[in-house]
Order: sequence, then C-alpha cells, then structure tokens
Amino acid sequence: MEDLVQFLEAGPPPVYFGVGSMRTARMEALTRMAVEGILATGQRGILGVPPGSVEDLPQDRFKVVEGIPHSWLFPRMRLVIHHGGAGTTGAALRAGVPSVATPFTADQSFWARRVRALGVGPAPVPAHHLTSARIAAIVDDALPDAEMGRRAAALGRLIRGENGVATALEAIDRALA
Repeated sequence: MEDLVQFLEAGPPPVYFGVGSMRTARMEALTRMAVEGILATGQRGILGVPPGSVEDLPQDRFKVVEGIPHSWLFPRMRLVIHHGGAGTTGAALRAGVPSVATPFTADQSFWARRVRALGVGPAPVPAHHLTSARIAAIVDDALPDAEMGRRAAALGRLIRGENGVATALEAIDRALA
C-alpha cells in the first residue's frame, strides 16, 4: 500500500482501468490496449486487472493494484474506466470523478448507459469493441470536459450525503405501520 501512496503522490491523479471480477481469454490483450491507450494520452494509470495480465510496465507511469477498496482509490483518480458492475459503478459515482463503463455482460450495459445519461462520463464502449485508440478517445473526451467533471463532483457529493440504511429503515417502518 505504501508504494501505491507514493505512486499517487508522485504526479497528477491517474486514470483507472479495471475489469472487476470479469475474465476473458483476451485479458492480456485488453490490458495491453488499456496501457497503450492511456500512454497515448500522456496520462498515468492504475490497473485493476488480474495478476499477470501485463508485463514490463513503465513503473513511473503505471501501477497494478489488487484488493484496494474503491472507496479509497477512486476519489484519487482523474477518470475511472471500469466494467460496469453495479458496485463498481456506485463506487465511481460516489467518488465524484468522471467514469465510463465498458460492459462485458448482464446489467453492465444498463449501468454504462446510466452513467452517460447522468452526464458524468463519456459514451460507453463495450469491452469487446475496445482498442487502444478507443481507450485513448475515452480519456481524451472525458478529461478536458470541465462540465462533466463538475456534474460528477456534484453527484458524488449528493451520494455521499445520503444515508441509505436510515432511509431504507424509515421506508420499512412506514410500510409496516
């Protein structure tokens, strides 16, 4: 963890690229595309990918992470590119930074469309359509969009201000009364 903190403090906030629990026969190629796409934009990157998915990373530009809580990591990112699972999407929205889902399957396409509709991320690209050029375009679309950043920050503040457990308990109490 200490080396991750040092990496984060050594430069501007990086771009996160992660796949959650998703696995594909193309994992190594997908990870390489993410590295090439992020490098093409001049950004640094955090990779939330399975161990061994990529070798020979420029250590000053990339860090591979595993098991780091999204609640701690995502607020330290400039952009979160993720698979679109409900939990990861929620963590990205809560962090208050722009994000984009690159859905693999199931409900991930819904969350990808929802992030876009909220105006807090660029248009989603399904995982099987990702290329290094498309990843670079996602980064290049999102980072200079100050309005998108403001909307993401505002939505994050709203979400962090909610007390979901208390709200749910109140709704249950009302329903039972």
